[in-house]
Amino acid sequence: MIVERSQADWLQDIREAISNIQRYRAAVERNPDAFPLGMLEQATMDNLTIIGEAAKHLSEDVTSRAPEIPWRRIAGFRNVVVHEYWGRDPEIIANTIDEHLPQLDAALARVQRELIEERESKNGFI
Repeated sequence: MIVERSQADWLQDIREAISNIQRYRAAVERNPDAFPLGMLEQATMDNLTIIGEAAKHLSEDVTSRAPEIPWRRIAGFRNVVVHEYWGRDPEIIANTIDEHLPQLDAALARVQRELIEERESKNGFI
């Protein structure tokens, strides 16, 4: 059975995946010996895949609210993570995590607020 998902669901998936990556990294930095070799990398790749896949499902209405985000590149990065796994560049992945994910999360938080405000306005709550 295919479940219909809302734009809010896809946005939340991306934000949760970003949070997961940040939490995993912080845990490893606190105690690097507690995690098997490769565990952080695999968990990170899984969540980067989720981010790219969910981004592909966002509507033009949602993505146009954050034009500063390179939506096609995010989807393309997902394809590299999944289909060209042998050629992943650790520096690019680290840069993505450090530089791009915080910006993406902030933009998505803003978009989520806008969508909630619009919905509440239409429903007469504001």
